[in-house]
Amino acid sequence: MKSQLNILTREEISEITDASLRVLSETGLKVASDEALDLLAKIGAKIDTKSNTARIPAEVVEGAIGTAPKRMTLCSRDGKRDVKLHDRERPVLTTDGIGVKLFDHETNTHRRSTSRDLFRLALISDYLREVDLFWPMVIAGDVPESEHTVKEFAISVIGTSKHIQHEANGKLEARSEIAIAQTIAGGKEELRKRPLFSAVQCPVSPLKLEKGSAEAVIEFSRAGVPVAGMSITQMGATAPATIPATLVLANAEILGSLVLSQAASKGAPFIFAISSAPVNIRGSGGLLAGSPELALISAAGAQIARSYGLPSLVAGMTTDARYQSQQASFEKLQTGLLPALAGATIVSGIGGFDTDNVISMEQMIIDSDIWSSILRMISGIEVNQKNIHLETIEKNGSDANYSDDIDTLKTFNKEVWSPRLPIRQSRPSWKASGGKTIEDMAGEIVKTVLENHRAPALDRDIERDIMVAYKKYQKELQGERL
Repeated sequence: MKSQLNILTREEISEITDASLRVLSETGLKVASDEALDLLAKIGAKIDTKSNTARIPAEVVEGAIGTAPKRMTLCSRDGKRDVKLHDRERPVLTTDGIGVKLFDHETNTHRRSTSRDLFRLALISDYLREVDLFWPMVIAGDVPESEHTVKEFAISVIGTSKHIQHEANGKLEARSEIAIAQTIAGGKEELRKRPLFSAVQCPVSPLKLEKGSAEAVIEFSRAGVPVAGMSITQMGATAPATIPATLVLANAEILGSLVLSQAASKGAPFIFAISSAPVNIRGSGGLLAGSPELALISAAGAQIARSYGLPSLVAGMTTDARYQSQQASFEKLQTGLLPALAGATIVSGIGGFDTDNVISMEQMIIDSDIWSSILRMISGIEVNQKNIHLETIEKNGSDANYSDDIDTLKTFNKEVWSPRLPIRQSRPSWKASGGKTIEDMAGEIVKTVLENHRAPALDRDIERDIMVAYKKYQKELQGERL
């Protein structure tokens, strides 16, 4: 990547990171898990057992940063679409997760999402070359709520061969997802060598690690599954109403998750993840996902992660628009471009709108083109004697039409971005071809993909073993209830 933007100076990064260390050492994190508190105590955190608060000294945090790997590969199940998070020329794109509704383009309505919807979204993600990782995009609303997470994981690993990013709400869910992944990888050590999925685990802002997520972090870290500790701090609600204060709190929460992962297993892979934004104080009360402040926070978060030598996962390509519209397009461009320019490792948000509550298959196609244009912009301009074409200019002189020149024809497609969707015909040609909108064309691509594309198939025995692992989870879940 040639073009890069620094939102913060080195001094500003130091001010924020020093403040985060002070928050962790003096204010501390409330941790609702005895297991997590015990692990933190063993590595030097000071535990207040009355309030379940862990105060983590700066040297403990710095030690955890030091042991976290700086090189990491997120592996695909067939080995053909592995994603290195180090030494990259461009940022990685993952889908938006986890919406509760699906937008139906044909009826222009939203409805509760289902397992079938999730499988179809996985197929589209598997098809799109722009998508590197798959975060299950909608909930499986047709299964019991307590079974959503593991069911969604099982559907996803069948629907795409790309690396899966998911989550777990507790120890049992984490162990069940690990068991499914080990079945595909070929065993415990094979999964540790080639992690087929990573886990996005969110602290509760401000400054809390709840029991289920904390214990999932422990399980994943011990199994060698990369953990993305994601802060979703709300500026103006769970943080003061400034970007620097939001970054201080978010960074403290992420570092707290990092320390727990290293306490569970020194050297466990960890991703610095932030999805923070202003609260919609005059509206819904949710996050302003399409705001320029989200773009600034994500870009700054990417810089802070780089200062630690850690890979980053940041929010981007997000919008508050309630449907496919000009608002959705400009918000997705601004929230995607800024963190990409700032050197984010992974950007998440493709396919969603309505503040990430609604997912659209057609929006996935549109967003892929937006992302492709962003990659073109951040690739910059390569200047050298060959592509200045001085000899061609001198040869053709002042009367040239370069569209007839053979050098132009050779280099044009390489130099000029070519989208799937945007309409570049003349108006008469466009009208003669049916006058289709971008949304209409995206819908046609979705239909073609769903009819014709299939992810590389899993062995039937492995699919059977996945279902065995899922049924075991259901049985153990029932036992927990009893």
